[in-house]
Amino acid sequence: LGLLRNASDWKILSNAEAGEGFSDILIEPRRNLNMGIVIEIKYAPTFRALDEACAKAMEQIKARLPETKIYVLSYYPVNRALPGADPEQVAAMFGARTNEELRAVNGELEALAAALGCTYIDVFDCLTDENGNLRAEYTIEGMHMYANGYAVVLERLLPYLLEKHLTGGTESEND
Repeated sequence: LGLLRNASDWKILSNAEAGEGFSDILIEPRRNLNMGIVIEIKYAPTFRALDEACAKAMEQIKARLPETKIYVLSYYPVNRALPGADPEQVAAMFGARTNEELRAVNGELEALAAALGCTYIDVFDCLTDENGNLRAEYTIEGMHMYANGYAVVLERLLPYLLEKHLTGGTESEND
């Protein structure tokens, strides 16, 4: 969201009433392109519970707004091996979260998205270094990213965000 905060052609609302309930974040172009982005943020104590919450959200959107195209973004990688990191702090911050686990969960998320007719977008691999970790230059402490990391994510997302606008017409005309 920080990448779009200075973009005057996008309007960003948080906890916005979207007509069918509250969305966590709503992003709309200021020019009427008959499109927008709704971001649902879910919390769960385990990845399994998070997958279930995501599935429920996708099913609700499909039921209430059947023409809506849903994009599901992969989880980002982490970096537990940053130079100078205190192993105790790393363990406390990440718990058992590893890139191997995140890859497995991303595989499940991709399968879930496919089963529900949603588009899965993998950003995991474009953020990793040669060891499969979140690139050190993208991260503050191994989990949260600097703007340059989010710029890479945005670059991966742009073709999807601009898809309808670039192809012209409505989704039904282009699908």
